[in-house]
Amino acid sequence: MSKPVRVLIVEDEPIIADDIAISLEEFGFEIEEIVASSEEALAHLENHQPNIVLLDIKIEGGLDGIRLAHLINEKYQIPFVFISSMYDHNTLTRAKSTNPAGYIVKPFKESDLKVNIELALTKNNPIMPPLDEQKELKFFVKQAGAMIPLDFNEVTHIEGDDNYAIFHTNSGKHTVAHTLKEIDNKLSNRGFCRVHKKYIINLSKVDRIEQSVLFIEETMIPIGKAYRKGFFDHLAIF
Repeated sequence: MSKPVRVLIVEDEPIIADDIAISLEEFGFEIEEIVASSEEALAHLENHQPNIVLLDIKIEGGLDGIRLAHLINEKYQIPFVFISSMYDHNTLTRAKSTNPAGYIVKPFKESDLKVNIELALTKNNPIMPPLDEQKELKFFVKQAGAMIPLDFNEVTHIEGDDNYAIFHTNSGKHTVAHTLKEIDNKLSNRGFCRVHKKYIINLSKVDRIEQSVLFIEETMIPIGKAYRKGFFDHLAIF
């Protein structure tokens, strides 16, 4: 039996912190500790190794949640998810600079906690195929009369367009003459998941989920009703 995921909660509002803890325990997570300040969080991290940190931005102590997140990156390399009622441009810009594993806006649903934690851990532990299959993680596109290999790990998401599929990467788009169903059959066990009749996403690239949509950086992708359960099942880690 796998060990439960250990969570550190950094939240200075006791009622909210307790609600988060109760919800996560019902989902099977283990709460290592609830702390209210940056100093308490750092003291805990000196002696413990949680799998993930849930981090409010407005907390007690000498550091706010974003400055604390920078320290977590520098010293502990533990994934963290922000939980905050703040989503103004300045706050989001500062938060993005820490490369968080997720960002949940208060108020939120219990399912948002579970999904974002599982996504964060999926991103932190990407699924890699056996070595003898890694050569298949490349596809070829025609460019200037040549066949150019591209690594599937570069792909953020794939968009279907009738009998063609458009591979979106950080460096551009590449169109191949395959249906989305054909692509899905090859990638479903390799860290990719179909979330809509027109979209397949790379699970390691998802930044956050909000109700019926997910975000990969600034790109919003709908989650179709027919694919919702399969998507959430794909994220399950215990």
